[in-house]
Amino acid sequence: MREMESTGADFVYSDFNGFDEVRGDDLKPAAEPEDLDRFCVVGPCFLFRRRVYDLLGGHTLRYRWASDYDYWLRIYRAGFRMRRMASPRYTFAITRPPRRYGTALPSRRKGAA
Repeated sequence: MREMESTGADFVYSDFNGFDEVRGDDLKPAAEPEDLDRFCVVGPCFLFRRRVYDLLGGHTLRYRWASDYDYWLRIYRAGFRMRRMASPRYTFAITRPPRRYGTALPSRRKGAA
């Protein structure tokens, strides 16, 4: 909240420390709002003012895997002030799901039964 109050931002998000166990690499930190047209720069830690929601509504579920990215783009394009907090505020990891012994995954090959 201090970041919003001190800068007048309508939307703030922070960098993070993260590791993708599946791919075996570090996750990229957040980037500046101006990069939103190229890729999703906002991570899972964000805060926005009520007036953003009042004007734009909530997430649309039209984009199943990118509803948050669509929302960030709408916020940016509507002219709201977005601010990145460059110091990491949290740590997380993407992990592999636990294996279930005796359960086979269905094949995705063409012609597979």
